[in-house]
Amino acid sequence: MKKLSIFIISGLILFSCGIKNLTEIKEKLKNPKSLCLYNDGILISNTFGNSEIGYFSLLKNRKNEELISGTVIAAATAIKNNYFFAANYDKITVYNLNDAKIVTEISIDIPTDSIMDYVEISDLLVAGGTLFISTEIGIIYLLNIENPENIDKNTLFPYVTTIKNPSAMLMIDYHLFIGSSSENADENGLYMIDDLSNPAPRKMFFDDAQIYSMILSKDKTKIIFTDFLQNGKLGFYTFETNEVTYKTVADTTSTLGDLLYYQDKLYVCDSANDRILILEE
Repeated sequence: MKKLSIFIISGLILFSCGIKNLTEIKEKLKNPKSLCLYNDGILISNTFGNSEIGYFSLLKNRKNEELISGTVIAAATAIKNNYFFAANYDKITVYNLNDAKIVTEISIDIPTDSIMDYVEISDLLVAGGTLFISTEIGIIYLLNIENPENIDKNTLFPYVTTIKNPSAMLMIDYHLFIGSSSENADENGLYMIDDLSNPAPRKMFFDDAQIYSMILSKDKTKIIFTDFLQNGKLGFYTFETNEVTYKTVADTTSTLGDLLYYQDKLYVCDSANDRILILEE
């Protein structure tokens, strides 16, 4: 049954951080994990906690409607044209969004020298005809996705192997930024690759930050990120000063995750409270 109002106005202005908490959306959301721009809206990956079943919904014109049901649980997603890449543990499922059908699946095998007994994909990033795949086994892979319906697994190869637990990825002007979420504090923080043809990550800041998602700020002066260790807070890395600050945007029950700009507002997943926050800088 439709509710009278999908959006709940919070009316809370956080003067201390310059962030205005405008609204939140909860309708038809369950443990939202990932956000992608699609068809003038936002494609949202929803999960049912420990269940193996999820669903994808499309938020558009202030309405959130289920788009694909009975899907894999997808904590990491990406879109290339009308093809939707959804990662679940070691598998990437590719959907054709024109008919919501699965067109192919690709699995990531455990390297023979790995101390891990499983692979879990942390993030996906599309750059042209290439898919960047970060994994908790400490490897970022590249995969040729020029033809999403006929992906050759033989084009999958390890690109970066020197970051302990690469999680979030962000491409800015051909520079690849990589967040780490290792259990070892001295390995966490933000890395950058200056030359994509020679992937030698250098650390931008040292901090006990377990970065989940990143996005470039509207004024392009900083990277905004979410941190597994900072409930209810957004992190800000400022390029000019090389400083990291945190700003409170929700209470400590909030587990902030994926970030996306849509219609000039910042959308933030809060999986713990089955909602998406809509913020304005």
